[in-house]
Amino acid sequence: MSFPTEPCFVLECNGYPEELLQHPAMKFMEGFENSFHSGTMYTEAEPFGTWHTTDFEYTDTFDICTTGKEGYLKLYEVYQNLFEEFFHCPRVVLIRTTSDGYECYGKADLYATYKVPGEKKETSPDGKEWHFKAPGAWRMVFRRDGSSQPEGLKLSAMAITSNPLPILGGAVARKMIPPEFLQQHAF
Repeated sequence: MSFPTEPCFVLECNGYPEELLQHPAMKFMEGFENSFHSGTMYTEAEPFGTWHTTDFEYTDTFDICTTGKEGYLKLYEVYQNLFEEFFHCPRVVLIRTTSDGYECYGKADLYATYKVPGEKKETSPDGKEWHFKAPGAWRMVFRRDGSSQPEGLKLSAMAITSNPLPILGGAVARKMIPPEFLQQHAF
């Protein structure tokens, strides 16, 4: 039985090696991550549409899809409400070329420190200590639009898959969110 195939960029890594950053989509993500982590992505200097397409789709870990500026703000809210600091460490990346950009699948570890102090139990590859490490998977779609962003790309879709219970459990233990939050989200 034959089936169609196409070439893909595939890399196993533990962070951002130079080989990963040679791919245009990951070069874009380097700038995206820097802007996202610093918070400048959500300021007047970099308003909605700078890094995202206007029809951006964000699908969260509860499989709820939010579009446009609302999706862009929902992604920001998740991180800003819980974390003082965070870092995404890619582990596996698979990228295929599409007619108007790239589609990317991967696995990464999220290292984060809550806004409420507590014991730091995890260490990232760069030696920094964090409250936790959580594995997750994602799908991202990058669309060429001729923008001034790296590689002329913008992010048009992002879907995150992970088990949020350990992260939210840590937030409950620090009294950042009420235990009822877990019940409301069908855990």
